[in-house]
Amino acid sequence: MSNTNVEPSLPRYMTEQEVSALTGFSLAKLRSDRFYQVGIPYRKVGRLVRYLYQEVIDYMESGKIETFN
Repeated sequence: MSNTNVEPSLPRYMTEQEVSALTGFSLAKLRSDRFYQVGIPYRKVGRLVRYLYQEVIDYMESGKIETFN
């Protein structure tokens, strides 16, 4: 048996600052979206707000518009 350390694939959670940098959305927009319960899904852990990386990507991809030449 091999003695290799293989990290399990853990979900990556992001802060609102990281999501803002990735998406270009302002912190005010992210906060407004949470208040109105729209936009990117998020989680609350106590007072902390966290976004799942894959859900941020999925949300951005959902607005994809195909163009044809």
